[in-house]
Amino acid sequence: MAFNSIEFLYFLLIAVGVHQLCRPSLRLPWLLACSYYFYAQWNHIYLWLIVLSTFIDYTCAIYIEKQKPWAKFWLGVSLCSNLGMLFFFKYYGFFSEIVLDLTTLLNRPFYTPILNVLLPVGISFYTFQTMSYSIDVYRGKIKAEKHFIKFAVYVASFPQLVAGPIERASHLLPQMDRIYRINTSDAVSGLRLIGWGLFKKVVVADRLSAYVEYVLSDHSQPHSIQVFLAGFWAIVVLYADFSGYADIAIGSARMVGLHLRDNFNFPYFSRSIQDFWKRWHMSLHSWFLDYVYFPLGGSRVPWSRLMMNIAIVFLLSGLWHGASWNFVIWAMLHAVFVVFHMHFMKVCKFFNIDFGEGFFVRLFGSLMVQAQWAFSMYFFFVDEVHRSLYLLKCLVTSPLSLEGVKLFPFPPFVVLLCFFATFCLYWGEWMHLRKAWPERLAQMSLGRRWACYYVIIFTIMIIGVETQNPFIYFQF
Repeated sequence: MAFNSIEFLYFLLIAVGVHQLCRPSLRLPWLLACSYYFYAQWNHIYLWLIVLSTFIDYTCAIYIEKQKPWAKFWLGVSLCSNLGMLFFFKYYGFFSEIVLDLTTLLNRPFYTPILNVLLPVGISFYTFQTMSYSIDVYRGKIKAEKHFIKFAVYVASFPQLVAGPIERASHLLPQMDRIYRINTSDAVSGLRLIGWGLFKKVVVADRLSAYVEYVLSDHSQPHSIQVFLAGFWAIVVLYADFSGYADIAIGSARMVGLHLRDNFNFPYFSRSIQDFWKRWHMSLHSWFLDYVYFPLGGSRVPWSRLMMNIAIVFLLSGLWHGASWNFVIWAMLHAVFVVFHMHFMKVCKFFNIDFGEGFFVRLFGSLMVQAQWAFSMYFFFVDEVHRSLYLLKCLVTSPLSLEGVKLFPFPPFVVLLCFFATFCLYWGEWMHLRKAWPERLAQMSLGRRWACYYVIIFTIMIIGVETQNPFIYFQF
């Protein structure tokens, strides 16, 4: 059941409607039932995987708190169970290929059993969420939750179950104690976020993804201009798709009385690649900071160790996204970008060079961030390394002449829609950055405000892609 489907609309209306009618003591069980039903629509067999993960972490956290001498043991049980499930379903095939390649080099090929299992939707998200809970209980930052249903809702609440944000127990669990009937403010803000998220997904991401897939697919021999446009539109597709999901998730959560953290903070308007990673997928970024980067020593280590810490974090981030060499290369490219920027800023500080905060400085920084991100997209959106390298070769070696080259394999009207969708996304984000849309709308008259709502609704209905393309981060 995708967020961009009519089935989800019906589901959300029923979930919110019954939630409003329920007594306070029944709202959590109802939300849990809705969440399990929502996930079972993907694959009801894997629903038991979430139930098992929930039960293990719930039990381990209680024993971590009760049996202090055995706290490390119970933490190990929790982490091993989560990482074990993640490895089995997501990484077994990838590491089997690595073992086979290494043993083949030694003339002793070792073949591991082939497992034809589907990747459970959202497993990377909810395993990281439950691991953070167990670690925080072990560190003494939070108390172990004794109410099983409350903890189960924390793990499996349907708005953020499939693709985040990755919530912390310290933020979400206290909300379960006072889950309330939806008020007018939450209803309005939730519907706005859902509308804007759907606009990003069906008007921007799905409209542009056809061109990106056409150029980056194995069946095309693209011109350099096509490769360039595909790289730029790939970053638009990825942001519109993922941030669109986050907007719908946050808006849907507000409809049932939960407030999730923001997952994006205008990343493409960042001044540097370092600043970008503080604004992009913020819940995952903060997870790696708290549970990997800082335990490794953070930035309070010698320079060589710092670079190694950055490389480890980005390597794990790449593997979190997918079990393939393309994601590893994509992640390490960004590690190189970050380290290079840190070196550059260190040199500037040594020579007392200050670029200031002017408009053109910010514009140049934003363009550089998007150029670096677009360069990495040739590995993010492509399954095979050789195809990625071929695209980079086409980017620099294609002939200057456009004779016989069809830049756009679509009718002119569709091409105009692609550029229009790109403009709308950047314009909307820029206006929101300067002044938040809720404040802008609050200052408008009632007629102008509803005119804006109708424009978004009709744009989704008329320009939006009708096919229900899955969200990109569902595969992670």
